[in-house]
Amino acid sequence: MTAVHEAIDPAAKLIAFLTAGVVVATTPGWQPLNLAVYGAMTAVLLMGFRAPLGVVAKRLLAVSPVVLLSGAARAWQAGDVTAGLTVAAKAGIVILLFAVLTSTTPVSSLLQAMRRMGMPNAVGSVIALMERYVHLLGEELRRMRRARASRTVHTMGLAERFRSEGQMFGALLLRSWNRSDRVYQAMLARGFTGDWPGGSRRVWGLRDAGFVVGMAAGFGWARWM
Repeated sequence: MTAVHEAIDPAAKLIAFLTAGVVVATTPGWQPLNLAVYGAMTAVLLMGFRAPLGVVAKRLLAVSPVVLLSGAARAWQAGDVTAGLTVAAKAGIVILLFAVLTSTTPVSSLLQAMRRMGMPNAVGSVIALMERYVHLLGEELRRMRRARASRTVHTMGLAERFRSEGQMFGALLLRSWNRSDRVYQAMLARGFTGDWPGGSRRVWGLRDAGFVVGMAAGFGWARWM
């Protein structure tokens, strides 16, 4: 059975989540009740969209140092702990919102939606290639580290490890450069003109419009209640 969120147009989901993110980010001052309601509504979306909790948790953990550092910097700058808590809480909610969106909607569908909304083709091409090859480069780096570990017979000191990491990343850069050149030549050989093939256009239905209006109304109510 198709989940309810899968039947909603990706453009409608993107607009709804962007609207919610803007509402959360522009909420003025320390408003613990508003932030609590935002968090509760985001949790409902997390469960309703059946987002994979492991993926969402990893994405939150990946950006948590930046969020905490930003909150600490804001608190120090303003001389007020609540200012830092406000920044960290709002950033965490917005990141959680988009973690739910991106973990339940394919990037290709989101890119098509953004193209329909006027995103330049060049930007879409760059994002699509980055999303496709960042995983390959990560796997390449893991293979290189396994190869180094299998050939290292003694414990490396800090300076030696630093030099080894620099050499490894230099080699990875060269391999990435060579791979990108091969990919570019292959794309030219297949007639790529800079524009990705577009999917079928879809006319919004009541469910799509209702989702956008419901998200905007819910988060709007939470802000001005």
